[in-house]
Amino acid sequence: MLTTHTTLMKIREITMGMGGYQGAEFGLFIQFEGSGCGVGTSLSMWARDPDEHCRWTQKDQERTWADAMRLVRDTLIKSRRRDLASLVGLPVEVTFGSDDCIKSWRVLEEVL
Repeated sequence: MLTTHTTLMKIREITMGMGGYQGAEFGLFIQFEGSGCGVGTSLSMWARDPDEHCRWTQKDQERTWADAMRLVRDTLIKSRRRDLASLVGLPVEVTFGSDDCIKSWRVLEEVL
């Protein structure tokens, strides 16, 4: 049986740039902090062009980066902020699956 649980947290860090596995990915990276815990998520892809050995395409790359930009836009609008730096400290609700991996998160608009 799959169960989920939610936790109130804040954005500790949010960046757009290089990061991820061995610093070789480009995308959106978010760190959340809560009561005695921290967790992160990202929307990122390899920062190089694909070649014939890759299991992903330039279209996959573009789709992921576009999804990251839409997430930034939506988060800025919901939080009534103007840039990534202003999102630090923003209260969020993070939903975890039974495997304790992040399933989703949302801005706590009702407390802004």
